[in-house]
Amino acid sequence: MKKVNTKKVFYAVKNSELKPIKGIHNYSFEWIEPNKRRDPDNIIGGMKFIFDGLQMAGIISNDGWKDVGDIGNYFSINKGSPGIVARIWSNDE
Repeated sequence: MKKVNTKKVFYAVKNSELKPIKGIHNYSFEWIEPNKRRDPDNIIGGMKFIFDGLQMAGIISNDGWKDVGDIGNYFSINKGSPGIVARIWSNDE
Protein backbone atom coordinates (compact mmCIF):
# COMPACT_ATOMS: atom_id res chain seq x y z
CA MET A 1 0.00 0.00 0.00
CA LYS A 2 2.84 2.41 0.86
CA LYS A 3 4.66 1.85 -2.45
CA VAL A 4 1.51 2.27 -4.53
CA ASN A 5 0.35 5.47 -2.82
CA THR A 6 3.82 7.01 -2.65
CA LYS A 7 4.19 6.48 -6.40
CA LYS A 8 0.76 8.07 -7.00
CA VAL A 9 1.95 11.19 -5.21
CA PHE A 10 5.28 11.08 -7.05
CA TYR A 11 3.62 10.97 -10.49
CA ALA A 12 1.06 13.64 -9.58
CA VAL A 13 3.81 15.97 -8.40
CA LYS A 14 6.25 15.17 -11.21
CA ASN A 15 3.60 16.14 -13.76
CA SER A 16 2.76 19.40 -11.99
CA GLU A 17 4.34 22.84 -11.94
CA LEU A 18 5.55 22.39 -8.35
CA LYS A 19 9.22 23.34 -8.02
CA PRO A 20 11.76 22.01 -5.48
CA ILE A 21 11.69 23.83 -2.15
CA LYS A 22 14.45 24.30 0.40
CA GLY A 23 14.34 24.89 4.13
CA ILE A 24 11.51 24.56 6.59
CA HIS A 25 8.00 24.73 5.18
CA ASN A 26 4.59 24.33 6.74
CA TYR A 27 1.93 21.97 5.44
CA SER A 28 -1.81 21.71 5.66
CA PHE A 29 -3.92 18.84 4.46
CA GLU A 30 -7.64 18.90 3.84
CA TRP A 31 -8.85 15.33 3.87
CA ILE A 32 -12.12 15.20 1.93
CA GLU A 33 -13.91 11.95 2.67
CA PRO A 34 -17.05 10.52 1.05
CA ASN A 35 -18.49 9.71 4.50
CA LYS A 36 -17.53 9.41 8.17
CA ARG A 37 -16.66 5.71 8.15
CA ARG A 38 -12.91 6.17 8.67
CA ASP A 39 -11.57 7.71 11.87
CA PRO A 40 -9.53 10.91 11.46
CA ASP A 41 -6.40 9.31 12.94
CA ASN A 42 -6.57 6.58 10.30
CA ILE A 43 -7.10 9.11 7.52
CA ILE A 44 -4.02 11.20 8.35
CA GLY A 45 -1.82 8.12 8.02
CA GLY A 46 -1.79 9.13 4.35
CA MET A 47 0.59 11.98 5.21
CA LYS A 48 3.44 9.47 5.13
CA PHE A 49 2.73 8.71 1.47
CA ILE A 50 2.52 12.41 0.61
CA PHE A 51 5.81 13.34 2.26
CA ASP A 52 7.59 10.31 0.80
CA GLY A 53 6.20 11.08 -2.67
CA LEU A 54 7.34 14.72 -2.41
CA GLN A 55 10.78 13.51 -1.41
CA MET A 56 10.90 10.91 -4.21
CA ALA A 57 9.97 13.62 -6.73
CA GLY A 58 12.73 15.92 -5.47
CA ILE A 59 10.33 18.60 -4.22
CA ILE A 60 11.61 18.31 -0.66
CA SER A 61 15.05 17.02 0.29
CA ASN A 62 13.85 15.28 3.44
CA ASP A 63 10.78 14.93 5.61
CA GLY A 64 12.59 15.42 8.92
CA TRP A 65 12.75 18.22 11.45
CA LYS A 66 14.99 20.43 9.26
CA ASP A 67 12.44 20.53 6.45
CA VAL A 68 8.98 20.13 7.99
CA GLY A 69 7.52 22.87 10.16
CA ASP A 70 3.92 22.98 11.27
CA ILE A 71 1.37 20.48 9.98
CA GLY A 72 -2.37 21.14 10.02
CA ASN A 73 -5.08 18.62 9.25
CA TYR A 74 -8.64 19.51 8.33
CA PHE A 75 -11.51 17.20 7.52
CA SER A 76 -14.63 17.55 5.41
CA ILE A 77 -17.22 15.32 3.79
CA ASN A 78 -18.05 15.44 0.07
CA LYS A 79 -19.61 12.24 -1.21
CA GLY A 80 -19.29 13.30 -4.86
CA SER A 81 -15.72 14.55 -4.80
CA PRO A 82 -13.46 13.01 -2.14
CA GLY A 83 -9.74 13.72 -2.21
CA ILE A 84 -6.89 15.58 -0.57
CA VAL A 85 -5.90 19.23 -0.86
CA ALA A 86 -2.32 19.83 0.24
CA ARG A 87 -0.88 23.30 0.83
CA ILE A 88 2.80 24.13 1.36
CA TRP A 89 4.16 27.49 2.50
CA SER A 90 7.19 28.97 4.23
CA ASN A 91 7.14 31.24 7.26
CA ASP A 92 8.28 34.04 4.93
CA GLU A 93 4.95 34.00 3.10
